[in-house]
Amino acid sequence: LFTWGKNCHGMLGMPNYYNQTILIPTEIVFQDDIVVREISLGTMHTLFITSTGKIYSCGNSLEGCLGIPNIKDKLKLPKQIEDHVFYKTLIDDIR
Repeated sequence: LFTWGKNCHGMLGMPNYYNQTILIPTEIVFQDDIVVREISLGTMHTLFITSTGKIYSCGNSLEGCLGIPNIKDKLKLPKQIEDHVFYKTLIDDIR
């Protein structure tokens, strides 16, 4: 998975490039060889859905949009949403 653009809120999932503009496609490295199947982009955050149905998020947690309790500001590295079963059901219902 490659991303580029403005990373002012950490929404690109690359903490080494936080608050920078990335002009060339740069690979996001997930731990444990995670395979990302889908992404959903917000203005200040990103959600990643893996091949196993797990959901990761990063960026600005304004009003809880990352789905991770106790993150009150920005998350620069994608983190798994622990209650992913609820969110997967919600996403499936939307489709």
